[in-house]
Amino acid sequence: MKKIPLISSSLLIFFIVALTFEASLAQTKLMRWGKITTKEWNLTQCDYDTLAEAVILQSIGEIEFFPGRPVRIRHHIRIKILSKEGLKWANVSIPYYFKDNQESILGLKAQTINATSGRKPAIIKVRGSQIFTEKSSNLYKVKKFALPNVSVGSIIEYKYDLVTRSVVSLEGWTFQDEIPTLYSRFKAKIGVNADYVVVYQGERLDKKYNRLARNDWELQNLPALRKEPFTNNRWDYAEKIEFQLKGYNKVTDRNAGTTKYVELMSTWPKLVKDVLDISEFAPFKRRRFPFAQNILQGLNLSGLSSQEQIEKIYNKVRDHFVWDEYYRLAPRANLKKLWREQSASGAGINLWLATLLKNAGLQAFPVLISTKSHGKVLVHYPLLSKFNHLIAAVRVGTKYYLLDAKDKGYPYQVLPEEDLNGVGLTLESGLPGWIPLKSKEFTRSKAFATVDLTKGKASLSLSWYGQEAYEKRKHLASGKHKNIVPSKITLGTEEISLSDVSTENQSSSSKPLQIKATYKLPETPDLPNILYIKPVLWNAYISNPFKSPQRFYPIDFNYPFEDTYILTLTIPEGYKMESLPKNIKATTPNGAILFTYQAQVLGNRLQLLTKVKVLQVTIHHQYYGGVKELFSRIVEKHQEMIVLKKVNEK
Repeated sequence: MKKIPLISSSLLIFFIVALTFEASLAQTKLMRWGKITTKEWNLTQCDYDTLAEAVILQSIGEIEFFPGRPVRIRHHIRIKILSKEGLKWANVSIPYYFKDNQESILGLKAQTINATSGRKPAIIKVRGSQIFTEKSSNLYKVKKFALPNVSVGSIIEYKYDLVTRSVVSLEGWTFQDEIPTLYSRFKAKIGVNADYVVVYQGERLDKKYNRLARNDWELQNLPALRKEPFTNNRWDYAEKIEFQLKGYNKVTDRNAGTTKYVELMSTWPKLVKDVLDISEFAPFKRRRFPFAQNILQGLNLSGLSSQEQIEKIYNKVRDHFVWDEYYRLAPRANLKKLWREQSASGAGINLWLATLLKNAGLQAFPVLISTKSHGKVLVHYPLLSKFNHLIAAVRVGTKYYLLDAKDKGYPYQVLPEEDLNGVGLTLESGLPGWIPLKSKEFTRSKAFATVDLTKGKASLSLSWYGQEAYEKRKHLASGKHKNIVPSKITLGTEEISLSDVSTENQSSSSKPLQIKATYKLPETPDLPNILYIKPVLWNAYISNPFKSPQRFYPIDFNYPFEDTYILTLTIPEGYKMESLPKNIKATTPNGAILFTYQAQVLGNRLQLLTKVKVLQVTIHHQYYGGVKELFSRIVEKHQEMIVLKKVNEK
């Protein structure tokens, strides 16, 4: 494990002096309240992002922490509105943690600055009566205000201090936002006798500063973190720094002036030990837990394979508990109480699962993870705060089964999509390690279609496996059968209505979900001389989800998958194939996605195969252009027509 750089009070003195002469920081003149430069007035679009609706001209932050004072983080943000769509940036919300008076917002000022025909701009300040405080949850409040007289070309700015009593994990700085940032700088003044780890996140920060200890950071020309399809948590890719208290010097004898170093963050093995030492984990740590043994006796596991035992125990736990919708790192009560109540957090449910599996003689253990909405785990820093959920794992030979029994819709081999977030930390005493968060079952869909034009009949047989099966079952739970399969299909000039639809394995999550649909005309159709037919009757690729001209963070498909469509079309007697789409096999430049379109005529039948296969879950944004282009081709091919022409009789 790499040694983690520290900031200590003695080092800070050196940093403050040394960084005064750092040339890079002199390249951009820091803004002053209400003083707008000619360059800022003249800016009408962002050079590297011409679609930007607004741009952050500068975002400046500074954290101060000295003995006898609370932590104070200063913020100063200046934004220019570039289009009507950017007017929404004049509505500002600043959240803060108010429980137990932990945080407060002080010195809030905001103003709109508009150009005039004269020498001086018009400055419209936000009055105190125009700033509102709302309670957003039991933990957070929000300061809200709307900047006045804002139009395209306006410059808005606001500043405030966030004051906090939290000293273990200090508020850091995010250099990026949903719009481009031309310049962002953050400075730290930490004068207490403590060691803080500087937690780096982001490619540019890593490259520029190489995780070195320092107290001043700056980045320029940062791209917007827009909402994009196939993105888990875009803030995982933001350029960002945080401060985590590693340890401090505790005075042991004031007269002698002696101190003792108290370590709060050390190593991954120690973190694992601390979690396993939580009292609620005691039943899991025992060799035998009698309460669990009694439950297992009722499952009749004798003679079953390891995989069958895992499935049976998983189903028992999943069906016994109701998830209370909370993610936790440890159960809220002891395991016996939770079992009797039949309601628990994800941690309580899955710790019970791991305990039962272990008592059944399997190599089972809990795994700490961070869900997608919580953010990625930073493997360089042993921080418990970066986790928010607990799942179970079983080792069978060289294979691992990852299990999360909180959701009743999932079979044992499929992890909820929210769990598929990088790696998890195994809670094995003395043997902690990282395990990739992947489902055992491959996700795929299969669609088989048949068409008989002479009889005016068509059919669809659809099957889903893995994650797709779970999503479709959720959809079907509300009775939306006809929203999954099309209510009508068009064949030439005829629209054929859905006549019957049925489902199989809707309540059996361990089997593929199947839907069968038939379409039929009320009478035999009168076919025209030329038939134009779109052969893809079941189309999951109607439009290209990748619409942005460029992308600045990875594409994340969450899991590998394969979509297959097969058509058999009976060519009517007296007709011939006049036009058939070209066959293609295409892939992205890095080979992460494959597409096959293959059509052929065999006797009086057309057979068509289309297949989209995603092999690589996470694709770097440098390949975005290739992914976007391939999806455009997929959409185009799925819209292509075949042409059947009636043969003239001699």
